Amino acid sequence: AKRTKSKQRSDGPIDLNQATFEQLRDLGLSVTQATRVIAYREREGGFESADDLVTVPGVSKKLLGELREQFTA
Repeated sequence: AKRTKSKQRSDGPIDLNQATFEQLRDLGLSVTQATRVIAYREREGGFESADDLVTVPGVSKKLLGELREQFTA
């Protein structure tokens, strides 16, 4: 069977405190959103949970809802 590339990662959720810019982009964040997530992480010393994403400017509750299962912290 032919495998298609999916945005859902098969190896589990990505740790927001370790995620690279490229990993964030692969999950569907815009360049600006990915940059802001990394800047927030560096400024605040990391994320306590994926729900902290909602405090990052430009990350809506709707987007968080779509991506929550793909992140851990």
